Amino acid sequence: MDIQDLAGVACGTIVPPGTKTLVYVVAMDNVVSIPDPVGGATLGDGKRIIADIVLAANKYWASLYVISETGELKATQVGTNTRSYNSNFDFMVVGKGPDVDQWVEEQANRCFLALVTEKTGHVRLMGGIGTPVKQTASEFTTGKGSDTEKVWSITWTDITGFVPFYYEGAIDTDPLT
Repeated sequence: MDIQDLAGVACGTIVPPGTKTLVYVVAMDNVVSIPDPVGGATLGDGKRIIADIVLAANKYWASLYVISETGELKATQVGTNTRSYNSNFDFMVVGKGPDVDQWVEEQANRCFLALVTEKTGHVRLMGGIGTPVKQTASEFTTGKGSDTEKVWSITWTDITGFVPFYYEGAIDTDPLT
């Protein structure tokens, strides 16, 4: 396969960077199963999960709104002899009050899955069975004045060993299903 074929983007095509403001999260205790990637002979299929992640009865994906233009999902190659990937999602949320403060504090000790949507519309799955996402950093600031913001800066880390998969399954946000 030639490099031009692999790039798959015509010269001048805009591929917007960054993430959208809506992120989904679910506690690992609520996850029954995660389907395998599609597989197959087509390049990229090994990175696509098209079936639904199965959640326990009456469990659902919670919605989290991040501040626009603050979300960044990064996958970094690690290791010397055998190489794999660690991924981080860095983002900010508005530090509006005690509910957000408590939620951020509680995430420091939780294991979860996260779905992060790129501005291209691709949804990326962070975490897996046995390798959940963990909150590895959080910092709160009140801001200094009217030209600054009262925010939480947060980092979630995924140590599955893979670049986050493309998730094409359903995202159930209804607590009654």
